[in-house]
Amino acid sequence: MGSRNLAPGNFSHNSVGRAKYARTGWQRFRMLDNDSTVEDPQSVAGTVTENATTTSFTFAAHTATADKSPILGYVSVKPLRDSEGRLLTFSDCFTLRLRFELISISGDYTSSTSGTTKSKPQVLFGICANASDIDADDNKHMSFGWRCKADSTQSEPIDQTPVLLKCNLQTDGTGQIVTNVTSGMGTGSNLFEGQMCVGPDLDDGNNSHMINQVYGDSGEDFDRASGSTLAFQNTGLNANQANWGTGPVHLFFAVGDCNATNGANTVCTIVYRASYMVEASTFENGGYGTS
Repeated sequence: MGSRNLAPGNFSHNSVGRAKYARTGWQRFRMLDNDSTVEDPQSVAGTVTENATTTSFTFAAHTATADKSPILGYVSVKPLRDSEGRLLTFSDCFTLRLRFELISISGDYTSSTSGTTKSKPQVLFGICANASDIDADDNKHMSFGWRCKADSTQSEPIDQTPVLLKCNLQTDGTGQIVTNVTSGMGTGSNLFEGQMCVGPDLDDGNNSHMINQVYGDSGEDFDRASGSTLAFQNTGLNANQANWGTGPVHLFFAVGDCNATNGANTVCTIVYRASYMVEASTFENGGYGTS
């Protein structure tokens, strides 16, 4: 029987395809990432800390505008990239999934905006056209969030009958719309999800839609929040609200306070986790050809 030569020889390796690995699936949104810009025109934040799994936000003693959009508060914003790291623009059609999880709340907090100096936290997650001046009245945005309905005097948890927020530009293109959804939002609803679609008709201002749903966590078997209004939320934008142009897409997370605080109370801290996942077509006019 002949023998095989096992001595190492010369090998040639040729690679075909991507120059780098794609990052697929859910990605964490961290407020303090290197590619993020932070703005806080109302001085809402005291301290912001992040670890491998959560973000902790402690409010400062500040003056805030009651019941307005969280986009007017503390905002972290960064350019949105697809799974291969390419910057997305509003010339690309894309679908973006967003999720944030309410984890805990501590300190002094309230469900009321009347006669109180305690914090009433609210957050917002979405996309916008501006890279800075995120609170500008003409910054086109599409987003969803949460508003606190818990009271520290009752030792209520962060997911006490929460409010779903849907926020975007006014129909005339100036200012902010804040829509409150409360139907079916029982205690234990703490997992907020949304899907945003831009395109494929990029020449039409009415090309953007957002779908929302709210769930309980694993301890609630991820039960969907019920109620005829909340069961399925579909928000469409008109030409004034969503004629985005061709500039970069920016992803943002905002934290606001419905109340003015004076430092007399124990400051409020909320802990949450935000994640996103994007699918995009950045070639051949959105990836759609002729039949």
